[in-house]
Amino acid sequence: MREFLGLSDDQFTKFKATEQRFQDQREPVLKQRRDLTEALRAQLRPGLAANTDSVRKLLDARDQNAAKLGDLRRAESREMSAYLSPVQRAQLALASDRWQGRFGHMRRGEGGRGGRGNNDWRHSKQGTENG
Repeated sequence: MREFLGLSDDQFTKFKATEQRFQDQREPVLKQRRDLTEALRAQLRPGLAANTDSVRKLLDARDQNAAKLGDLRRAESREMSAYLSPVQRAQLALASDRWQGRFGHMRRGEGGRGGRGNNDWRHSKQGTENG
């Protein structure tokens, strides 16, 4: 990532610190998202009548969870804007979009290598190394 974005030593140090701090905040929210998805799937099993009140509550909780993740992404972006140039931020955003598109099927439970591991692109092998 360092070479990909052309980060200076100072930028790289700040980037890693920001990344770690926000990953620590994202982990419980991502776990909650997985738990909510599993609970929703359990409600929607074929042959069983779903409890509409439970489904409604799960959908509301998923919306709140998505909002939390969005808030974290925006806060992380704001923090990074203090030391990354607009071009570097754009490169980072496009790399994130590409990763999410490429590996989104894993997050949706469609299989593939890696399955249900850490789905944050920055923590793939390429994301944490030099590019």
